[in-house]
Amino acid sequence: MWECHDVTCGTVQELMNILWAYVKFRHIPQEFVAKVLSIVQVEDRACAFRPSDWASLIWGLASLGMSTSAEAMRAIIEHASQHLPSMTASELCNVLW
Repeated sequence: MWECHDVTCGTVQELMNILWAYVKFRHIPQEFVAKVLSIVQVEDRACAFRPSDWASLIWGLASLGMSTSAEAMRAIIEHASQHLPSMTASELCNVLW
C-alpha cells in the first residue's frame, strides 16, 4: 500500500498516471502540478523521466490549460528536447499538440 502523501515519493510513471487521471476528470490540481514541476527542475529526478514521461507531462499541462513558470518551462524544454529523437510518433504528436 502506497502511504506517502507527498508526490515526491512516487515514481515518474505513477506521477504521469495521476496527471493523466486529472486530465480525464477535467480537474486542475494546482498543488500537484506545482510539485511535479518542482521535481522536473531537480536534475537527479528529471533524469529519471523517459521520452514517454516528457510527452505525457507536456500533453497533460496543455490539456489542463496550465501555464508554468519560465524556470519550469526551461527545464522541461532542456530535458524533453534531449529525448525528441527517441520519442515515438504518438509521443511527438502529443508534444506538438
